Amino acid sequence: MPALVKARYLTDWHAPNVEQAALAAFMAEGGFARHVRRMRKVYRDRHELLSRLLVRDFADILTPLPSTAGLHLSAASAFDTGSWVRRARHHGVRLYSLGDFGAGERRHGLVFGYGAVAAERIEPGLARLRTLADRGAG
Repeated sequence: MPALVKARYLTDWHAPNVEQAALAAFMAEGGFARHVRRMRKVYRDRHELLSRLLVRDFADILTPLPSTAGLHLSAASAFDTGSWVRRARHHGVRLYSLGDFGAGERRHGLVFGYGAVAAERIEPGLARLRTLADRGAG
């Protein structure tokens, strides 16, 4: 505990009182609970859309992995996806290599985050990704 107190003091020696009071009022008035309920539906819809499109458009090269938490979906592949990830980013599609998130033996695949992506941008992004795959980016 002493080390934690010292680290807290060195990085942020006082609490933001105004912000904490505003957050407490937001929570007490039910705003936070409403926000969580609304966002659960938004994220569930994005998750379902992304899942459906991955199965429909990438079944030949990606195998979706089970996902019950987080704001991302992962899919395994038979090949190293590093170059695909780099080319996708160059074409405006932000995704990650599955191997960057594990310890030990690296798994081939992709991680798709959807928390900050509007639902209407998911399908066009996956279409760009499919075009790259068809051109041999994988």
